[in-house]
Amino acid sequence: MSAPLGKKLKAVKWGKFKVTDLFIIKNTRSILASAIKENSGSIPYLCASADNNSVSSYISYNTNLLEEGNCIFIGGKTFVVSYQENDFFSNDSHNLVLYLKNSAHRTKNIQKFIASCIKSGIGYKYTWGNSISHTKMSKESLSLPVNVSGAIDYTFMETFIRELEEERIRELAAYLTASGLTDYHLTPPKLILFINLIKQFGVPSIWRNYMENRHAASA
Repeated sequence: MSAPLGKKLKAVKWGKFKVTDLFIIKNTRSILASAIKENSGSIPYLCASADNNSVSSYISYNTNLLEEGNCIFIGGKTFVVSYQENDFFSNDSHNLVLYLKNSAHRTKNIQKFIASCIKSGIGYKYTWGNSISHTKMSKESLSLPVNVSGAIDYTFMETFIRELEEERIRELAAYLTASGLTDYHLTPPKLILFINLIKQFGVPSIWRNYMENRHAASA
């Protein structure tokens, strides 16, 4: 994160808000891994892993068991927290989904920011032996940015995530230019993947690993 964005975040005022005042909380349905055929379709099949935004595979299955997307997904046993844009299947009924009650604020960027607040604010309480549940989540409160009137500052969250992702794209573009790879085309899904990985591991190793995997796949 750049110094200007870091400064913006440090200047934020925070307030406490009950989860149940903001969200509808649901347990997901459960589809066992043994019941699916991996890579059999186009619908995300989610597990409680931190890898690949919790997506284990893309499958075809009974659509009556679909979970509605545009939500925050929480791995019930691992407390992995992610934003899920599209409808999906879930591997475990211990997993939770959170839907903002105010649909006007159910944007991708706002929910990404809140997902980060959930993970950093209450994630430390829960482990495999003391996992989150619907009941426990219903008793939690979250620290979120507030404006001068003390209301949740959704505008700040929207703007901050947009600026953060724009910053990551600029970093990637600068690296590609320095590496002489500006004519290499990245599809939008791969670009999003790059942005997420850059946050964790840095640009050079990401590009090197991606190119090595691409070369191996084409060999």
